[in-house]
Amino acid sequence: MKKFLAVLLVCISLISLIAGCGEVVEGTPGASVLPTIKPTPTPSPTPYRDPMPIPSPSKISIQESGEGWRYALEKNQLIIYGYAGDLKSLTIPETMSIGGSEFPVKVLDRLAICDDTRVYVGDTRFVCKIEELVIPDTIDVIPDGFFERCDNLRSVSWKGFKIVNGVVFSKDMKTLYYCLDKDITSYKIPSSVEVIDGGAFRSCTKLTSIEIPSTVKVINDYAFYNCASLKTVDIKEGVEVIGDQVFTRGVNIESITIPESVHAIGYYTLTCSPKLNIYLKKGCYVDQFFISIADDGNMWGVSATYAEYVTYVD
Repeated sequence: MKKFLAVLLVCISLISLIAGCGEVVEGTPGASVLPTIKPTPTPSPTPYRDPMPIPSPSKISIQESGEGWRYALEKNQLIIYGYAGDLKSLTIPETMSIGGSEFPVKVLDRLAICDDTRVYVGDTRFVCKIEELVIPDTIDVIPDGFFERCDNLRSVSWKGFKIVNGVVFSKDMKTLYYCLDKDITSYKIPSSVEVIDGGAFRSCTKLTSIEIPSTVKVINDYAFYNCASLKTVDIKEGVEVIGDQVFTRGVNIESITIPESVHAIGYYTLTCSPKLNIYLKKGCYVDQFFISIADDGNMWGVSATYAEYVTYVD
């Protein structure tokens, strides 16, 4: 029995490593389904996350207000977990009345505005319908990935944001949160930025080129998701982490440079097309990772892999 279980575990591990090259879409009916458990490439750093973890909604009692807010009161902290209303112009309340008492809204879940407000577009993907957002001063931290699912947001206000030419940053300019200008055609990330947050340039469908400086350490999930016109991506040496589906649906990418400094990358970072050229240094971590998943894919009958699009550079 022990020998049988050991063999079974090996088989499960091999299956979980399968990664093909093609478009991966979010959880809609009939769409591709990502593996429930995906091993993190090794070696891997601790993923960037905000310093304020909050209880999972599955472990506490979620209530819903008459205005459509899904919330919980946990240790005298009022946490917003979602919004189920119909408003496209949304102001998160400063306080909420619970049992006759007023409590300040102190914490936002990462899906506080884009969980229940997501709608289908055809049969391919979810988008968040919120267009204008005001965040109260009672909120001190914006969670990582807060704008990860936003496609239509055009205006946002919060005490901790600094907006420069339609791009939302933290006050110290170290985190780039979100691009409000969906008509942007090219952009050079400022050298002060260390983290490009999840969904930062999501659905900037006119963006054709992006330059990411060496000061950036982390590019979080969905950062350039659905940038359908994007052709050239220049990632400078110094970037360490590239998340899942960062460039997915970038069907016109012709050139992407991935530096040797990257030591963690998502399985579904890119959507492959005949135009795609991936430039990297032979033997670097990403090269080895692409080769390893190509070998696993061919073993299981998957024909196309990222390794087929790689061009080596000095």
